[in-house]
Amino acid sequence: MTVQTLIISSGADDCYNANGGTIDSGAVWAGNNGTVLTGGMRWLGVAVPQGALITSATLALRTWHNVGGSGTTWGKWFGDSVDNAPAWSGSSRPDQIIRTAAFCTVQWTASNDVLMNHDVTAIIQEIVNRTGWASGNAIRIAADGVGDGGASFRELTSLAYAIPLVISFVSPAGGGSTGRGDFMNTAMVRRRGAAVGGMTSLLIARSRGDARARVWLNWLIDRLIYRGAKGKARTYLGVKSKAQLYLGEWDLF
Repeated sequence: MTVQTLIISSGADDCYNANGGTIDSGAVWAGNNGTVLTGGMRWLGVAVPQGALITSATLALRTWHNVGGSGTTWGKWFGDSVDNAPAWSGSSRPDQIIRTAAFCTVQWTASNDVLMNHDVTAIIQEIVNRTGWASGNAIRIAADGVGDGGASFRELTSLAYAIPLVISFVSPAGGGSTGRGDFMNTAMVRRRGAAVGGMTSLLIARSRGDARARVWLNWLIDRLIYRGAKGKARTYLGVKSKAQLYLGEWDLF
């Protein structure tokens, strides 16, 4: 397993915009206090291979202050569903990202300067599962501007307030795949005619509790199925237990 810690190194890579307006790099805002607040963050050089298994990914944000409303919800964080996220600009604002299906809830507290950890594992997994993703590309995460108050997180002014993204992952074995996105939705391992495990729940799970099972099954697939395999592929679980892996019309690699 590899662990990579990414730090936003430029003030231009953390920002927000209000009501779809111009970008302000003063802080990262999320929520809605009568104004739609969409904060955005961008990390460069994300050295995670395409199709890697993301065992965990944590976004750490330091609270600053909140304003307006009852201040109990501040919306969600979404990833930008692109292969290589561009720099923030007037034509590529946080409110304009192509949202991933995966998201996590914005975490905040009334106390200032408190580190709030956000589990963005599913978001990062969805991005690196893209066929066009390549190690070294950039990733962006932005808020959706929904909530009953606005919450802000510290701008990047020094290392103390830097915004880290920590990603733990398992590289594809032998250059193979550890799970490639949508085609896994219909894949199922079958043992003697009975389904024994849905591939989606193992490979793209929201819970981290089944990490060992997912790593093991990825290892099995990488070694027992040939490149370019289509349709029904036969594998063996154990010494004599024959299984069939149904991949539909998709290529595994």
